[in-house]
Amino acid sequence: FRSITGLSPLKYLTMTRLAASLRLLADPKVGVAEAAHSVGYPDEYYFSRVFKKQLGITPTEYALRAQVSVAVLCPIFTGDLAVLGISPCVTLGKDWDLDEGNRERYLREIKQAKPDLILSGPLDEALVREIRAIAPITVYDWHARPWQRRLADFSSLLGLESVAERWLADYASKTDNARRHVAERWPETPYLIVGARRGNYRIYGKLRRKFTDLLYDELGFEAPAASAGIGFMDTPSLDDVIALGSENALFLIEFEAEEAFCEEIEIRWKDVAGETGAGRRCIFIRLDEPFLYNAAMHERLVDEIVGYIYSGGKAK
Repeated sequence: FRSITGLSPLKYLTMTRLAASLRLLADPKVGVAEAAHSVGYPDEYYFSRVFKKQLGITPTEYALRAQVSVAVLCPIFTGDLAVLGISPCVTLGKDWDLDEGNRERYLREIKQAKPDLILSGPLDEALVREIRAIAPITVYDWHARPWQRRLADFSSLLGLESVAERWLADYASKTDNARRHVAERWPETPYLIVGARRGNYRIYGKLRRKFTDLLYDELGFEAPAASAGIGFMDTPSLDDVIALGSENALFLIEFEAEEAFCEEIEIRWKDVAGETGAGRRCIFIRLDEPFLYNAAMHERLVDEIVGYIYSGGKAK
């Protein structure tokens, strides 16, 4: 169990229960006793002691800080709030601010949600002034900072620093465990990282630090020479990906694709110019949605890679 998860069974069960309790305690309609019973602790006083020991604050203290109405104007931020147990009262999609024809509708949506706090990526100053009239806004330039720093900053803003620190410690354990598996399964084997979307392939290169830092740096995948000069490259053709000359590829399936889609990629990848590529390899990791640069997505990708290894190399 520890080999797969990076945690002991008891530690894994405890942290799974506590993570579920965060989402419950962030709801003003759920009390401590109900949250404790719902996640498998019949004794709420014992639950409170475990909660305080693991997360650094009591369930009551957490609830007081987490029961805040947050509007998120950058969808990437939802995955950071999720690991803190907080669900936004409203989330706007990517580039909503560029949709001038619907801007007033978006502003009404934010106002109707009555947020206590608004989190946003960079916006023009005039729009920031309009939003600030609705509720206090924190503008965060996510392009300029790593996601771990952003999680720490958001947790500080909400008074949940100890919760973020505990989550980051458990994430580090998972990452260390995954790195060991990668080193054992694919030692010194370069892999090109390719995001597969509907009608499009996106090659993530070494210059795209906000993505490849996890796979190439933290998990220890070897980078092929073809990735050195690429930030990211989009193409509708798998032939263009093959033409980069990497023998091996890790495909992130970023939409709900049929199994036949992966099978077709594998056939074409291994049969280059009519020759059977017996030594060429494909790894398929299913995300079923676009990869977002946040805490929850990084944790999911680590889990999916280890799951892939333990499933015998079959994408789930």
